[in-house]
Amino acid sequence: AILLTTPFAVAAENDAQQLLKQGYFWLDKGQPQQARDAWHKALRIAPDNAEAKRSLNLLDDLPSISETALTEARTLAQAENYPAAIAAYRNAFGSDTPPLSLATEFYETLAATDDGWQTSVLALTELQDQYPSHSRLTLSLARIQTYREFTRRRGIQTLEQLSRTPGLH
Repeated sequence: AILLTTPFAVAAENDAQQLLKQGYFWLDKGQPQQARDAWHKALRIAPDNAEAKRSLNLLDDLPSISETALTEARTLAQAENYPAAIAAYRNAFGSDTPPLSLATEFYETLAATDDGWQTSVLALTELQDQYPSHSRLTLSLARIQTYREFTRRRGIQTLEQLSRTPGLH
């Protein structure tokens, strides 16, 4: 009986992982309801999936984001005025810590400041540990690792692995 249930359990876990990734896709696209739906489906398949539970809790704690301040932050980041962009990001989400939906762009911008690289690496590593199915966190961390010589090789290796991930850019 164990041999009959094991392939089913593996397939169910793979389906749950795909739904987690789908939820992050929707979250990154600013569609929290679609993300919620995907994570609920993941929990129906794998009721004990801790990452799906964390992700749903995350949606319940989403701050209201000032679109004006967010637009300003993005404009400042594009102009390479990174310290001002960080201040505008923090104003947009009302704290020092970004919501998961803005974490990659915030930490990539913070990493470009004089003192922000290490903070960005640590924060993205922690987020990656909490949300291992969120491929964009891995992508962002790899990009940041390429900024410094002592982590560049690791970043490039991760980017090479991610280049084989469909739909990730």
